[in-house]
Amino acid sequence: MYVPYRVKHKFDEVYFIQPNDLGFGPLTNVYKLVTRRLKHMPFVLIVPVSIILSIFLYMVFGHLLVKLASFLQYGF
Repeated sequence: MYVPYRVKHKFDEVYFIQPNDLGFGPLTNVYKLVTRRLKHMPFVLIVPVSIILSIFLYMVFGHLLVKLASFLQYGF
């Protein structure tokens, strides 16, 4: 299939993704390390971290956290 040069050039522009650079070397390295793991297995990391965080917040704030969740649920 023949694709005109202008169309192919536009497709190349659309599908070209520049590498992420946060402007600070160590922060960029941490960002790349975290996103690399999240791209391959997001639920293996996100679900346990969110469960642990929610249990920790419940232990710290207790009933206030339940009231906040109820307020946000009915408010929106």
